[in-house]
Amino acid sequence: MIAELDDAFWDQLLTRIEIQKVIPVVGPGAITFGSADNLLHPWLAELVAAKCHLQFPVIDLPKTLQQVVDEQRRGGATYEEKRDRLGLVHRYVFNFLTGSGVHPGVTLYRLASIKDFQLFLTTSFDPLLARAVEVAQPAARPSDWVRAISFRDGFRDLPSTFGELPFACVYHLLGKIRKAPDCALWDDETLAFLRELDQHLRGPGNLSAALHDSHLLFLGLSLDNWLMRFLIQVVKGKHLSELDRDQLYLSENQGTDERDHVVVFFSRLTHQLCIIPTPPREFIAELARRWRDRNPQNPDDIALMKHAHRLAHRAPGCIFISYASPDLLIAEYIVKQLQDKGLLVWFDKQQLLPGQDWEAEFTEAVEQTCGVFLSLISDTSAQRLTAYNILERNLASKRRDRFADNEVFYIPLRIDEGEPLVPANEARGIKKIQSVRKSGGHLDDDFIEYLRQLQLKYIKRCGLTFTPPPPAP
Repeated sequence: MIAELDDAFWDQLLTRIEIQKVIPVVGPGAITFGSADNLLHPWLAELVAAKCHLQFPVIDLPKTLQQVVDEQRRGGATYEEKRDRLGLVHRYVFNFLTGSGVHPGVTLYRLASIKDFQLFLTTSFDPLLARAVEVAQPAARPSDWVRAISFRDGFRDLPSTFGELPFACVYHLLGKIRKAPDCALWDDETLAFLRELDQHLRGPGNLSAALHDSHLLFLGLSLDNWLMRFLIQVVKGKHLSELDRDQLYLSENQGTDERDHVVVFFSRLTHQLCIIPTPPREFIAELARRWRDRNPQNPDDIALMKHAHRLAHRAPGCIFISYASPDLLIAEYIVKQLQDKGLLVWFDKQQLLPGQDWEAEFTEAVEQTCGVFLSLISDTSAQRLTAYNILERNLASKRRDRFADNEVFYIPLRIDEGEPLVPANEARGIKKIQSVRKSGGHLDDDFIEYLRQLQLKYIKRCGLTFTPPPPAP
């Protein structure tokens, strides 16, 4: 499908993007997660259906939360029972998005890396687009830089006019997920949020002006036909009679399964819809590639993913891995086991970049950032009298003195069969700490879970929220 779009189309679109005249509107058909870049919403629908004990044929598993809700509503349940069932759907979605290892897929990083996009609109409720933008376009942002239509908090406009935004913004048109329901998970909630959005956009404001004056690029909108047309009418302030009927009907003829595989471009000049029958993930990949060709100084996909991985694992509460250089292979194996299980791990081979003051970097990580210090001990490390891993352990020991006696911070981990478990060259006071032996660096599930709980406890005590890290690219 991409081949059918000629260079003239791409040149025109990219030129409009470069002068900040295009706003992407990102829907479920472009919200991806994980190293496989899978669509988030079908995954959520299957998880919630299973949690609600709903029975779907294996060949016809739910792809949307609307299908889950429709099944929940069936039967002779009372109004109160149906309300409680719908409440469960929201609770499960919230828990899955905040408690599991969900992180942006490469599609979202590619889209977010297009730095000429200064405003990203989304009809999805999840935080993945915002996380991708935060990594791809780093900037000093206030805590409320991600904004949303809300029934609870009132209307929050953009911080400034479009084109003068101090940083790239993300705006949730249908609310964002939070513990108390305040977002649209299915069609009737979508209608309520669209009506609320319609009221706010009728008056003057930065968001309404941005929508009125810009071209809109819809990516995987995935709304029912009438909801899609209503959304376009709301955000553009144009009656359907002013739109090109023939092109609009192209979207109307798409089936439910096909609706995610459409890119829609709405021109502010002609008030017409251009339906592009291309899977959004493919369209975004090509758009990002062409934009990077015109802006070659920007990082490619692999560099961006490495940057995201590095930032995530240097977050407060990370596990610092201290090792002697001859034990590098075992250290890498331990790091992989922990990171594969979703733990935050500071590892020098991932964190230190050319030109950095590496001593300052690991000193900051040991003295301020990490929540657990894992000292890898071997016959090789036990023979050392001077080395940088000795310095790391001395710094960690001094920091441990600031912890309460019942707090676990420093863990001696013997990675071979040598004795004693804690050798004489370990830092002062460490011999009295309970150590553990994991020969060859093989970590069992119980030990990994123990480290996870220590990490979560530290992060919670600091008043922070755990953000699942992306996998290593």
